[in-house]
Amino acid sequence: MQGRRVLLFRLGERVFAVPADHSREAFEPGRLAALPLSRRVLLGVCAVQGRPVPLVNLAGLVGEPEPSAGLALLVETGGQPLAFPVEAVLGFETRTPLTPAPQELLAEDTAGDLGTLHHLDLPALVQTLQAQLGLLTSA
Repeated sequence: MQGRRVLLFRLGERVFAVPADHSREAFEPGRLAALPLSRRVLLGVCAVQGRPVPLVNLAGLVGEPEPSAGLALLVETGGQPLAFPVEAVLGFETRTPLTPAPQELLAEDTAGDLGTLHHLDLPALVQTLQAQLGLLTSA
């Protein structure tokens, strides 16, 4: 199986990976516009290159403490930009692609010196956000 480039980042004590082709930039979020009734899933909305982007509480979703660094990672999936605070961006690496189990945000593999690597499923993250915010309608 051929490898795929991923962007590695640290959140709390864990190292995560997102597909490199979905990562856009690391940035300092600056001022946030609060969202009422966001249920702590969304930290607010920040401006990135002049457009509003939701800032997601990924740390809360995966059970890590909120990062102390003022850094966020912008990703895009299905045409939807979203960002989440991270401790540090570690760089790119080529890894064997992993797909989390259905209804799971993460798949894990061994990352050598980095310990366990947690592959973040971005479409599953968007679905989780929609479900927690009550944006899904029943069929």
